[in-house]
Parts: sequence; C-alpha cells; structure tokens
Amino acid sequence: MNRILVLGNSGAGKSSFTVSLAKKLNIDYLHLDKVVYKVSWDLPCFDDLQIEVDEFIKKKKWIMDGNFLNNCTNRFIESDTIFFLDINRFVCLFSVLKRNKKYKGKPRESRSDLCDEKITFSYLKWVFWDYYKTSRKQIKKIINENTDKKIVVFKNRKQINKYIKEEE
Repeated sequence: MNRILVLGNSGAGKSSFTVSLAKKLNIDYLHLDKVVYKVSWDLPCFDDLQIEVDEFIKKKKWIMDGNFLNNCTNRFIESDTIFFLDINRFVCLFSVLKRNKKYKGKPRESRSDLCDEKITFSYLKWVFWDYYKTSRKQIKKIINENTDKKIVVFKNRKQINKYIKEEE
C-alpha cells in the first residue's frame, strides 16, 4: 500500500480514517474537500483540483480522501489501494449531525477554515438519499473495474477501528 484512495459518503469517516492510516504508515495525505471547497461549501471550485491532485500523486506514497468521482480520474489509475467506507446511511447521517454540533464555528482539519460547519436540507438529502442513488453506484463500478488494485470495503465503524488497530 503506497498510493491509497479513501471513498465513501459524508459522515462515513473518510477523513478520520485517512489521518489515522497516514500516521500509521507515515505517509502524506490530502483531503479533497479542502481543495474543492476553499471559500464556501456553496461554491465548489474545481479549477485547482486537477493541478493539486496531479502534483500530489507524483509522490511515491500518499493517501487521498474524497469522492469527486468525475474529476481527476488519474488518481484512480495511479492508486494501488482503494478503501471504500460503505457505511449505513443512518450512521452517516448521525455522524454528520454530531460533527456539525462538535465543529460549529470551529475549524477542522479536513476543510478550509473559510468553510463554516453548517447543515442544509439539500446536504442532509445528499447524505441520506442522493449519495446512495448516484455516487455509491459509481464507486462500486470503479471498484469492479479496478481488479488490479487492493480493495478493502468496510461496512461499519467496528471494522474500520479493528483495521487501524491491526496496522499498529
């Protein structure tokens, strides 16, 4: 495992897993949300995404979290491992609500300091419904097409925590 992608729904634990695994493996990581949402959650900016991803994947070892499945497809080509956090929608929704309460008005590492923690109806709808109708299907397709890579699918937090603990 040298070039790792972490995919999954909002609230699945992508950022936490990425940071934990990066520390264990002593490799650099990139949160794509931090690149795309520099100024506002409402104004995604994809202008620099390709440039930053292309620069980041030049490294010998890296971890990158975030979906943006139609952008920067070269990261899928260059990766050797894909972690898919295929977590239940209720768990994701609860995690998003819990995260909002914890970080309201405070910075968190996986996003720009200019993006205040907030919840909108459209975001909750995305987490609970739209992600499962669109992105989850795309991720499963990507996984099925990348048989040359190590694929790890987690269905719950217990599996994620066990994996991190075993990496010690």
